[in-house]
Amino acid sequence: LEVADEEAAVAAEEPAVVHDAMQAPSPEAEPPAPGAVAPAAAAGPAEVPAAVAAVAGMAAGKAQETPHLDSGDVVPVKISLKVPWYEVILGAILYIILVMIFAYLYGVMFTYSYPPLRLVPSKVVNDDFTFSLVDGFRCDPDWRICCCSWFCTPIRWADSVGSAEVRFMGFWQATILFATLQAISGITIVGSVAFLILAVMGRQRIRAAYGLPNGTGPSILWDILTWLFCPPCAVMQEALQIEFVETEDMAKEPLLPNGAGPRAPQQQTFNATS
Repeated sequence: LEVADEEAAVAAEEPAVVHDAMQAPSPEAEPPAPGAVAPAAAAGPAEVPAAVAAVAGMAAGKAQETPHLDSGDVVPVKISLKVPWYEVILGAILYIILVMIFAYLYGVMFTYSYPPLRLVPSKVVNDDFTFSLVDGFRCDPDWRICCCSWFCTPIRWADSVGSAEVRFMGFWQATILFATLQAISGITIVGSVAFLILAVMGRQRIRAAYGLPNGTGPSILWDILTWLFCPPCAVMQEALQIEFVETEDMAKEPLLPNGAGPRAPQQQTFNATS
């Protein structure tokens, strides 16, 4: 009986010893580092939610320190748009060739005589162009000046500056030069400046041929602004001046093939002194 009582007492003390051993840290184990979470096996039932909360807090802190991308975020990607130089040169050559083809078709198909104007100017002024920058949009007397100024700008400009009244340069020379500078104007700033200088020089030459103010600061500035903000409008205005306004000492006459684009004679014109 005494032996049985001693065995029962030992069995009753063993759970308490095991429980104390689970709670007391091992003398040989190293203390946990700051912020570290104790193993789940060594945590009691009350310590498990605290461990989970600690892990969640660490995850939230890392999320604030390190930005992350959601599925809907857009990742910026650097794309190089630099075009090889040989492709730029090839594109400019092809553009010039295409302009020359259209210039030939223009001379063959679109140089017949213009019909009479539907809206005749009340008078021809001597201090500015007779037609405004937007008169070409009326397609009066027909659509050729408007459409060619917008879609075949080098050709229509060359026809104007190479006319018998202006004679700034020949039609083909003007077409090639204008198309070349137009092609390289988008590549270098030098090409853009050269293109603007050519256009303003041609407009100043038209002014001089018709006795309009030219060579002055205001006229040059106005021509620069016109060509900067609306080149097709400038081409339309110059074409209307050339085609329908006649100076006193220059008569309309057909143009030579090596001059401006051939323009049919006997069309309606107005004398600059009227």
